[in-house]
Amino acid sequence: SIGIIPINETFDSEHEIMIAGTQTVLKVHRSGGNRLSFYEQHTGGRYQSLPISEWITRIHSALQEDGFVLYYQPIEPLLGGKERSKLEILLRMKDGDNPVIQPGEFIPIAERYNIISSIDRWVIDKAFSTYARLAKKHHPLAESVFSINLSGGTLVDENIVSFILNKATEYAIPPGMFCIELTESSAILNLASASSLITGLKEKGFSFALDDFGSGFSSFSYLKNLPVDFVKIDGSFIRNMDRDPVDYTMVQAVSSMSRILGLKTIGEFAENDTIIRMLGEIGVDYAQGYGIARPKPFED
Repeated sequence: SIGIIPINETFDSEHEIMIAGTQTVLKVHRSGGNRLSFYEQHTGGRYQSLPISEWITRIHSALQEDGFVLYYQPIEPLLGGKERSKLEILLRMKDGDNPVIQPGEFIPIAERYNIISSIDRWVIDKAFSTYARLAKKHHPLAESVFSINLSGGTLVDENIVSFILNKATEYAIPPGMFCIELTESSAILNLASASSLITGLKEKGFSFALDDFGSGFSSFSYLKNLPVDFVKIDGSFIRNMDRDPVDYTMVQAVSSMSRILGLKTIGEFAENDTIIRMLGEIGVDYAQGYGIARPKPFED
């Protein structure tokens, strides 16, 4: 994996160049590796110039001092029936009195410097405790299936299955109320670990979703060997499917193949009513995006 960074007036210091390089290489790695990627100028602005050492310190402090916060985004069924609503757990970092820091600012650095598994464990613990608190109050959100994202770094953690099961027992999580999301690229790059994780948790009532699916038709073959329950169609196809016939055809193909394999589909980046309607007409089972609801924090 190679990331190409222009050394020009875009950057004010070597720290900014290092961060840009880290983000670009990780972008290539998450898309399957073995290719080149050119840097796309980051729009985060205020955090871009922070040295990597300070980011690492901030991440460790957030882990130790509850400096992260969970948001959620609803995932709604499109085809009627008795499908249960879902919601995806999303992570933000607190920043004093300022708006929260988006994950794109700190997750690439956490992945590069092997802190991501600790973040995933924090999310698992906090998501389980949040669900237990909501269920105790009979809150409507506790009727939804919670989806948690796991990184490629966590996939190869030999103790992650026992950690998840122990936490599920600690918080008395009922079977069927949590779904684990794995990106297509991380699952394929760590196929044996992904299969082991899925096998170890499915028998305890967890479901699985393959996220960002659709980067290439070659990946369809892996679906036969990965016993997931849901396929989340890559949002880059859905975002423009109402204007681009190629994107529309790609979404249609993924939906059709998933249906043949007995898998439910989720359309990401469903940002307007037209796209939501088209997804339903194609037969996509769920939609997620600003057209459904924006992410928001759980109430305390």
